[in-house]
Amino acid sequence: MADGPMGVKGHGKATAFPASICMAASWNTDLIQTVGNAIVKEVKSKGIGVLLAPEVNIYRVPHCGRNFEYYGEDPFLVSEMAVSFIEGVQNSGVMATVKHLNLLTHL
Repeated sequence: MADGPMGVKGHGKATAFPASICMAASWNTDLIQTVGNAIVKEVKSKGIGVLLAPEVNIYRVPHCGRNFEYYGEDPFLVSEMAVSFIEGVQNSGVMATVKHLNLLTHL
């Protein structure tokens, strides 16, 4: 398995994709699915079967160190982007693993 919401991490050279929050700002589900397809090609070339992505935490606290890896603060947008990414990855036989779902909010 490999970490990879914005490209394969920890397995040699790989493409670095734009931050998830930036791509989600496009509201373009086809773009997100295409990114999933591109990432999975690199995943498979490295012999990996499980991708630890996408990250679906809702951006609620500005000082969270991983906000750039999430798809934003709107639950509808996050769900649409996550589904598209997962479809892009899993259409090629690699398992996507949803990460960092935090149901608690900080007040």
